[in-house]
Amino acid sequence: MLLNDGFGRIEDDNARWVGRGKLPHVVEFRWATPVELGAARIISGRFNGVRVLDPLADFAIEEHDGKTWRPILPGIKNNENPVWSATFPPVKTKHIRLVITATPHDLSRVWEIEFYQPLTGIKK
Repeated sequence: MLLNDGFGRIEDDNARWVGRGKLPHVVEFRWATPVELGAARIISGRFNGVRVLDPLADFAIEEHDGKTWRPILPGIKNNENPVWSATFPPVKTKHIRLVITATPHDLSRVWEIEFYQPLTGIKK
């Protein structure tokens, strides 16, 4: 799947997933056994040959707790960063999803969605 193949090739439109139609657009990831996650990175938008434009504007990341979806990074608004990343309190889950609620031109253009294990052992 293009969304998590490990290649955020912004110069290649064919390496990008595009969601069209009425928002929200939802991308769901599932694992056979629970995984522990604590960070995410999303590369989105369109490359005009010079820079990346039109990244995902408003979105949330949610995890499924076995009964219902629960936000772990709710309400990201007015994002202008094509390479967005954040940490969040660790969750152990088998299902996680990106819910896109606003994009320029109602097109969700995503090169890569990456999830990472929580950071541990860092001394302040």
